[in-house]
Amino acid sequence: MFDFLSPSCGCGGNARSSSSSMGGYCSCLTHNEFLGPLLLTFVLSAGLLAIGDMNSIAPFTSVFFLLSYAMINLSCIMLSWAAAPNFRPKFKHFNLLTCGLGLLTTVGIMIKLNVVAAFTCFGVFLLLLICLYFYHLKYPSAEIQWGSVAQAVLFHTVRKYLLKLDFRREHVKFWRPHVLLLVANPRTACPLIDFLNDLKKSGIYILGHVKVSDKSPCDLSEEYNRWQELVDHLKVKAFVSVTESSSLRSGALQMVRVSGLGALKPNTVVLGFRDSTPPTDFLTMESSRYILRPGKSKSIPSNWHPIDDRRGADAESSPARDCLPERLSLHDYVALLNDILQAGKNLALCRYFEALDKEQIVRRRNQRMRYIDVWPINFMCPQTSSLDDTASLFTLQLGTILNMVKFWSKNTKYRVFLIEPFEWSPDFLLKQQIKVKETLASVRMNAEIVSVPWKAPSTVALDQAGGCSTGEAAGDVVAAAANSAGSLTSSTGSAGSSGSSNSSNKGDLTSEQLPCLTDRYISDVNRTLRTHSNDAAVMLINILPPPSDPAKYDAYIDVLTAMSSDVGPCVMVHGVSKVTTTML
Repeated sequence: MFDFLSPSCGCGGNARSSSSSMGGYCSCLTHNEFLGPLLLTFVLSAGLLAIGDMNSIAPFTSVFFLLSYAMINLSCIMLSWAAAPNFRPKFKHFNLLTCGLGLLTTVGIMIKLNVVAAFTCFGVFLLLLICLYFYHLKYPSAEIQWGSVAQAVLFHTVRKYLLKLDFRREHVKFWRPHVLLLVANPRTACPLIDFLNDLKKSGIYILGHVKVSDKSPCDLSEEYNRWQELVDHLKVKAFVSVTESSSLRSGALQMVRVSGLGALKPNTVVLGFRDSTPPTDFLTMESSRYILRPGKSKSIPSNWHPIDDRRGADAESSPARDCLPERLSLHDYVALLNDILQAGKNLALCRYFEALDKEQIVRRRNQRMRYIDVWPINFMCPQTSSLDDTASLFTLQLGTILNMVKFWSKNTKYRVFLIEPFEWSPDFLLKQQIKVKETLASVRMNAEIVSVPWKAPSTVALDQAGGCSTGEAAGDVVAAAANSAGSLTSSTGSAGSSGSSNSSNKGDLTSEQLPCLTDRYISDVNRTLRTHSNDAAVMLINILPPPSDPAKYDAYIDVLTAMSSDVGPCVMVHGVSKVTTTML
């Protein structure tokens, strides 16, 4: 019915689009007149005349005329209130009082004339509005020839209250994740886009894309339309931001700094991890829940961001699958991570999300339980990591927020893993577990705490590797990590304030720690993650920021690659924002 009535054919430049939406039956008669609406009007008029009793038809005709005048007055009131610049009525005595008086008068005459006819016509009018509403829900990008006054009123309301939202009055009690996802190829990032739509909870969500071009700036409106069509197709609540730059790194940093509006700016930047995983086209794969059926969307052509058209930044690396790293050299990729942290944003690197399938996570009978696993203790620098530092609490906060989403709370359980040295006695271990539970309860995080036995790697391998620049043996490193778990309850009243140093200092710390992270140690960490989080639907891991020394960029990526190898969907997180408080 709607395809038959849709005014998608027209004279001149619009005539070419008529055959697809009208099935070839709608042809242009005169300017802005279409065969479908004319035929429907003829059928309705003929049906009413066939009744044969004009006296029974007259009340309904009069009420429909009055209803049309009432809606005109209502539209004028809404346009005047929305302050639309193009609304300039010629009637010199126009004001809100005359519109309101006209609206009340027409409605009163309708009811006075015939109560049954008035409510019947109003019911038909509401039915048409409901049909149009669901039509636009199904086809949000459908072209229409008239403007919606609701959009003007909505814009006026949003602008009014956005100006009242003052970022200087923000408080940690009301912190929420505002996520910017930097996407290079949307075809391969569908599961990640869907996952972050859950993780952002009630915050804002922006999909950012950078077009690299050495030519003069071009019109990006068509690219915006395609990305918005993708948002509608994936059914995510996200904004779209597309920019153009001569280099990918500068364009991405530009987007990190300027994305958002007013107090609604992203505080967390998410990228895909730079690895050699083959890309998957989720918009064409038959088994994908994100498949784009032919003809469902006219705004997303089949050749939009083809996977085969990749520009690898260096010959040794295979193209990554979903986000910016696939077009960045290793140096530029790690340098971009540093740029993001220097801009005061939290950082998250996502890996293996092509393996995330929500259909397999849904709880069914005789199916194993799936988990949201969080490893807050930083394996890259365990001697300085504890649950009350900023980075660990940020990792825990993301896991808690994800567990608050209905789908994940219904189908998964939330676990927090803490390392447990073999030297601890059972009584001392029990006391530490109680302290950890009290710490998590003080920041209102409800999670199952799992203690993981941990054994220090051999110090011989560390000495052969050149030793730690911190001067600690490998056994002391892990023992210090265990001791950090024992001091989790220190200063819970100021949770998140301790351990919050600037990014440059932590980058120097990373440079110092990298020589300590031997292949054997990282292999043990990876084995621990894969063994204890085998049933995890998604894993969150606390990591150090990138090193400040460019000569150690390769080692940093190698450590992250080996540590997260084959662990399933995981988010490697480094937080710089205070996100929790014990204050009411």
